[in-house]
Amino acid sequence: QGPSVDIPLNTLNRMIQLNAVSASTLTHLYGREMKQRRRGRILMLSSICGSVAGLPSVAVYSATKAFENSLGLALSKEMEPHGVGVTCVMPGAVRDTEFKSRSKSEQALCWRLPFYTKTPAQVADMAVRATLRGDTESTPGWQNRVFLKVMKPALPQRIH
Repeated sequence: QGPSVDIPLNTLNRMIQLNAVSASTLTHLYGREMKQRRRGRILMLSSICGSVAGLPSVAVYSATKAFENSLGLALSKEMEPHGVGVTCVMPGAVRDTEFKSRSKSEQALCWRLPFYTKTPAQVADMAVRATLRGDTESTPGWQNRVFLKVMKPALPQRIH
């Protein structure tokens, strides 16, 4: 999308509303009922972008996803004693979405490697499986897990 200061404020506010406020509101409302019943599962769909600081052209998006990551992990700990599980799914590059063009990341390596990207159906399948297994955190695709464990620690705080 370009530098966040060049994006219309109402667009940024809608993104924050969708990714942060809605996630908080829905987990609060449904989580409260699940806590009372002493059972349930919450699936939060975040992004690997929330785990990497300083991504140019997606600063606000990445910040909202970092919020979701943090909220999901904290809620998981809070709700566990009440029989409610929370799974935060952090997919990487997903084919057939608008992210590649809107983030201006067409030249990123993840889009050019034929085995790297996942389809929406693959991500959904992996997310449901992780939720049913009771995983707190799930990063679909071995490539993304390698990236987070090996590559991310080697990256500078701010990616150019």
